[in-house]
Amino acid sequence: MLQESIQTLEKTPLLLRIILRGVENMEVNLDYIKRNLTHLIEGEKIYWLPKIRILLNEMDEELKDIEFDGDQDSKKSIQELLDNFDLLRQQSIFELRNIAISDRDLKITGRHKTYGNVKVKNLLANWVYHDQVHISYIIAGMGERFRRELGPYEEKYSNDLLKMK
Repeated sequence: MLQESIQTLEKTPLLLRIILRGVENMEVNLDYIKRNLTHLIEGEKIYWLPKIRILLNEMDEELKDIEFDGDQDSKKSIQELLDNFDLLRQQSIFELRNIAISDRDLKITGRHKTYGNVKVKNLLANWVYHDQVHISYIIAGMGERFRRELGPYEEKYSNDLLKMK
């Protein structure tokens, strides 16, 4: 599970670069895209690895969700945000590999204020899935312009999953 998680997490920056290439010249909600990128950046800075370290060190500290302040990077370009995220993710992956999490470590359990007992493997799965969710939000944000132009085809997509959150 650890190697699969690392391989998936490594791909996110490149995938985002591909998806967002040229987006600043498109008719899309750039603020929405920037908020999602900033959220991913904040997770790299203050959430994922600190929580994993707490669990691995079996610290008696309750995990809790963190409110992200997405406005601090709102003046940065998409490229600057992508560069920042890429660098932070590379550092996270480097550290994740170096802390050498064993199969036994994946089962270490801590307590989350909202979700109860959480294992290291749950936190890793959450990290990977969280990336995928925000990628889908970004794609939905980019597609919103075309969604508005569907006309009679709109009904065809009435139950789709690509909706801005």
